[in-house]
Amino acid sequence: MLKNNKIKIFGLSAVILLALLFDNIGYKSFMNKPLDATDTAKTAFFVIKSGESAKTVSNNLKNKELISNSRYFYKYLASENKDTKIVSGAFKLSASMTPIEIANTITDPSKSQYVLTVREGLLVRDIDKKLVDMELIQPGDFMAATKTFKDYADYSFLDKNTLTKLNIPLEGYLFPDTYFLNPANFSSDSLIKRMLNNFKNKLTPKMLNDIKASKRTLHEIITMASILEKEGRRQDFEMVSGILWKRFDNDWTIDADAAILYITGKNTISGEDLKMDSPYNIRKNRGLPPGPISNPGLNAITASIYPKSSKYWFYLTSSKTNEMIYSTTNEEHNINRAKHL
Repeated sequence: MLKNNKIKIFGLSAVILLALLFDNIGYKSFMNKPLDATDTAKTAFFVIKSGESAKTVSNNLKNKELISNSRYFYKYLASENKDTKIVSGAFKLSASMTPIEIANTITDPSKSQYVLTVREGLLVRDIDKKLVDMELIQPGDFMAATKTFKDYADYSFLDKNTLTKLNIPLEGYLFPDTYFLNPANFSSDSLIKRMLNNFKNKLTPKMLNDIKASKRTLHEIITMASILEKEGRRQDFEMVSGILWKRFDNDWTIDADAAILYITGKNTISGEDLKMDSPYNIRKNRGLPPGPISNPGLNAITASIYPKSSKYWFYLTSSKTNEMIYSTTNEEHNINRAKHL
């Protein structure tokens, strides 16, 4: 009986030893072999959030199909004392990289990039705050960079004479998107140029030709698009655009509260605000404000170029359903106001 137990123990030990041996062979092979050596062109931005553990990062790399074995990867990090050196941020990674190369990348602060998401309708001051929160700039640096920007000649769509008269010259032209920023060499000016290049790439030759044919300037189109971002939902952009351009063309006041809020920086409008003597008070003054009041996205810009014609002259957003309510007369509009606001 004792002999049989010894045989069993020996057999079990041998199995364990073989398993460890094969596991070690697999581990060494894994660390030096990319998941897909042929995937040399495709890269992905892999985001590591502040405080994520090495195990979580290892599992996420496996889920993103950048490595084949999260357990081996974590084992390597721990054995090389890299598990506590992982850097938060976004990293350019590829399945053609070996796990060792990936491990070296995500523990190198110089390879970390921050993710800046600029959603449609944000203002320059909002972007400034995001950059401050990332600890990339001091408060006001990004806004100051828009005022000292000098490379207007590189962007034919920018009307330098008009824009440099504005308090925030490039408002409206900094295209909303996700930008990956390297903190090691970040500058506000380089980000501004990337956003302007993005804007330029989004406007097709047809769009530019159609703007010219409409007898409107690009600056007017972008200013209207910036109002649409603040006044309506995406599905309502074309209809609201038609109403506002109709008011503009018929020498009505545009009556968009968003332009007043842009100047006051508040969320609500008071009676005193409505009396404000400012070109941005388009409840009081006819025409468009001097410049954009937000940085519009492609949907709003497209709606500004191609407004939808309708019988309506008025609109409001229901406080109950957030639905846009349209009306043809001021009397009907007042009834809707009492009903929906």
